[in-house]
Amino acid sequence: MKYLEEGKVLIKAIHQMHQIGLIYLKSGNLSVRTPDNHVLIKPSGCSYEGIREEDLSLVNLRGEQVGGKLPPSSETPMHTMIYKAFPDVNAIVHTHSPYAIICSITGTEIPVFCNESLEVGGKIPVSEYGLPGTMEIGNRAIEVLKGPPAVKVAILKNHGAIAIGADMEEACRLAQIIEKLCMIFTKAKALGPVTTIADAQVKEIKETYMKKGM
Repeated sequence: MKYLEEGKVLIKAIHQMHQIGLIYLKSGNLSVRTPDNHVLIKPSGCSYEGIREEDLSLVNLRGEQVGGKLPPSSETPMHTMIYKAFPDVNAIVHTHSPYAIICSITGTEIPVFCNESLEVGGKIPVSEYGLPGTMEIGNRAIEVLKGPPAVKVAILKNHGAIAIGADMEEACRLAQIIEKLCMIFTKAKALGPVTTIADAQVKEIKETYMKKGM
């Protein structure tokens, strides 16, 4: 395999996300950009159990398959469009995780309500609906990721969640935080009104507490 290191990184991330339940059966998809601007992506219709490096699909930024025996994920257009729109993004994690989907079907934006919210940069916005597997959903994702303000995470309306990162480690970490914040917010709302953190308090936290590390 030409992109041996990138393939290992992607397979490790796929197994990690599968083990913690953020991706399951055949839903969701992950990808990584290669040094020569190609994209390794999870193949279409492939179960996460037992997936290997040789199962991965390779596409160019036009979405054309240039390597791998299996067809690429149906969400390849969204991935390649994001890579073209964000040159500093090298990994994408798209999940259909349960609490993210709950927020996606209710159009629930996640406000800043605890320090962990600041790890994703602030509130988690919800995109407009885009038909899965098309350029439309790619455009919708890019619109909300570019902001303002620009973000690295978003909830995709009636679909799931997406996290982008400079590397796969960052994208996976953000994907986990999305699901946790969606879960906490959803359960908290069931108990009553949720107290959020005001903008002035967010600024104060960023200037003091966040500098020390969480």
